[in-house]
Amino acid sequence: MDSTANEADGVNVKSFPTLKLWKKDTNTLVDYSGARDFETLANFVRTGEMKLPEKPKEKEEKPADKKDEL
Repeated sequence: MDSTANEADGVNVKSFPTLKLWKKDTNTLVDYSGARDFETLANFVRTGEMKLPEKPKEKEEKPADKKDEL
């Protein structure tokens, strides 16, 4: 919502952009303070959390067996 044109009781906006999320089930207000990149913002909207889920670690390649080199 554009808080320059609208007001919400109990919501304090000090600077722009201010991002806030009201959680669906609890109506709890969460202030966003994370990075402004798409991936982090999209994750915040989906989960209500600012940190990104950990990416799976890539499998480490085992060194070739010396017998195979002959």
